[in-house]
Amino acid sequence: MKNTVIFGGSFDPPHKGHLEIIRHLQGVFDRVLVMPAFVSPFKQGKEYASSADRLNMLRILIQENGLSAEISTFELSKQGVSYSADTIRYYNEQESGGANLCFAIGSESLPALRLWKDAEYLKQNVTFYVIPRQGYDISAAPVGFNVKIAPIIVPDYSSAFFKAARAFNREKDIVTEGVYDYIDKNGLYDQYKCFTDGFAVFKMRKERIDHTYGAVKAGITLTKIHGEDVDKTIIALILHDIGKYANDETLKSANVTPPDTQGVPIDCRHAIIGREIARQYFGITDSDVLDAIYYHTTGRPDMGRLEKIVAVADYIEEGRAFEEAEVIARLAKTDLDGAMAKMLANVIRYLRGANKEIFEITFHALSFYHGLAYNK
Repeated sequence: MKNTVIFGGSFDPPHKGHLEIIRHLQGVFDRVLVMPAFVSPFKQGKEYASSADRLNMLRILIQENGLSAEISTFELSKQGVSYSADTIRYYNEQESGGANLCFAIGSESLPALRLWKDAEYLKQNVTFYVIPRQGYDISAAPVGFNVKIAPIIVPDYSSAFFKAARAFNREKDIVTEGVYDYIDKNGLYDQYKCFTDGFAVFKMRKERIDHTYGAVKAGITLTKIHGEDVDKTIIALILHDIGKYANDETLKSANVTPPDTQGVPIDCRHAIIGREIARQYFGITDSDVLDAIYYHTTGRPDMGRLEKIVAVADYIEEGRAFEEAEVIARLAKTDLDGAMAKMLANVIRYLRGANKEIFEITFHALSFYHGLAYNK
């Protein structure tokens, strides 16, 4: 009996992680169908390339790497929101019982399977072939679903990661040469470049830009685990240190009114300045993003999820060469509040050891998150 697998996704853009998955699927299944979604029900309003562009990039990926996988345009042609149950039902009917049908998903999708449309039908009619993803529990499938775990480790890339990397001119290693050329020729995925273009305006130094890029990567990972808006996370983290080297003269030349930072510890002032740059120069009005920038150095009691992600990502990014960052990074994948408690305790300990001023709100934040951690 023929074994068929459907590998669906937005492919916005198709990247090297997708390439490795397709190669693996070809070694396991007789037939591999790569299925670009018209609109994913989980990503409505989040696509940045047209259906035509995504299809063209997939064709390039398949052709330039000599893959035998087929591209199915079923969901693109059907249009509307793409539900996996409708696709699986269609292919089950096409195969007329002549194939074992599997549906490839990332392990991040496992906990939500029970919420998918026609979940009972899915339990009876398809096996989910699960690709392990960093930070996501591969044993988290709801009861009743047929699940098989793929014996594969793929690069931890994502479409969001590519879009952020492109803003820092560091995207070439994430996609294949042909896909990159198509993106560059057609001017795709430039939505964050307006923010990184501001680095020169506000005198950002290379080491601070490197740190910012690392924080963005860490933030994307936490966002996908905890279900935050990835667009807000990327923007907030690109701008979280934008005020680090901006003096009054620099601000005024950019038509930004310098904020009052009197009474604020020196190490915290850039967050206040950064919020005003975000608001006045970039025109950001989203209070979640502005608050995440403002409180990323000090914390505060009862922070929003985006604020916590930005604060923790800033602390644990890959350039932080101290053991506590690794401990907090592991904890943050399962417990953001616990990560905040440990991070704030470490920050206060460091500031005291360095004989530096500590903002009062940081003590209040530690008390709040220590209380949450204690009561769990």
